[in-house]
Amino acid sequence: MSALSAVGLTCAVGRRAVLVDVAFDIAPGQVVGVVGANGSGKSTLLRALAGITRPPRGRVLVDGEDLHRLPARARARRVAFVGQDEDLPSGLLVREAVALGRVPHAAPWDTDDADRPIVLAALAEVGLADLARRPVEDLSGGERRRVSLARGLAQRAPVLVLDEPTNHLDVGHQLRLVELLRGLDRTVVVAMHDLSLAAATCDRLIVVHGGRTAPALPPAEALASEVVRTAFGVRATPVIDPHTGRTHLLMSLEDS
Repeated sequence: MSALSAVGLTCAVGRRAVLVDVAFDIAPGQVVGVVGANGSGKSTLLRALAGITRPPRGRVLVDGEDLHRLPARARARRVAFVGQDEDLPSGLLVREAVALGRVPHAAPWDTDDADRPIVLAALAEVGLADLARRPVEDLSGGERRRVSLARGLAQRAPVLVLDEPTNHLDVGHQLRLVELLRGLDRTVVVAMHDLSLAAATCDRLIVVHGGRTAPALPPAEALASEVVRTAFGVRATPVIDPHTGRTHLLMSLEDS
């Protein structure tokens, strides 16, 4: 059974359909990237896949269950979502902001002690264990981004949906994030604007263009030169990394 499926999905902003007839299946444990030009509908698609917005048509299935028919807390136990440029609540310490990821699992008899190891483990995964007691207001943009990622990890949902998680991260932390995502024992759907980084991170890529989604394909196929030219208006020359065997792209404008 697929971990996450889109079935005849229409994604809309207000009453305007942005994507139509979206259909794909993602196997358990796969890292699948969503790429496309600005305004193509990547964020709208991810919000529908995470159960944040209800699509006007079609279904999102998690382990065969219709995600949008589940109560909110049950949805959050199935799918964790980290959006683009999330604002962290003010007045919290870093560890308290990350602990918000445990809210879907809370029961009346739970204590903070029960969640502390999970919160600290999530902070360690993003390299922020030393900042657990720091106020979120004192963090840099990149550190805030990593706190949001840690909150999503602490949610411990089997499906993790990330919208541009590399925003505000320096190159070192971007590469560490790639290693983290590839090592997670979860299904991950991630939108990225850097095509080479997406190719290095993901098992499969979904290209969004012209109100449609292409099939989820291995990066070398999904980012074929003609596909990149059509979706992004640039020339792409694939280069294979001799150390990892993964595809990187050298980009240039068509008229250069």
